[in-house]
Amino acid sequence: MHRILKPGGRLLFLEHGCAPDAGPARWQRRIEPVWKRMFGNCHLSRDVAPAVARQGFAVTQVDHTYMAKTPRFAGFVEWGVGVKGGG
Repeated sequence: MHRILKPGGRLLFLEHGCAPDAGPARWQRRIEPVWKRMFGNCHLSRDVAPAVARQGFAVTQVDHTYMAKTPRFAGFVEWGVGVKGGG
């Protein structure tokens, strides 16, 4: 996305993220190898906003929650906005 966005372009993201609670985070790490194979390399335990920032975006908004009616190990999501810098 960084390659195709113009400077100032916005990346809107919504991803599974690493749960802030020890129990769900422990389960995320345990099942992630199988989960990635089953669900197209989807990561459960990634810190999303820092990953977006490492790719050259300024993360301007971020929020997170556990989705309702979803097991906690799979239900923690993080969303936000990353803005591509100039140049």
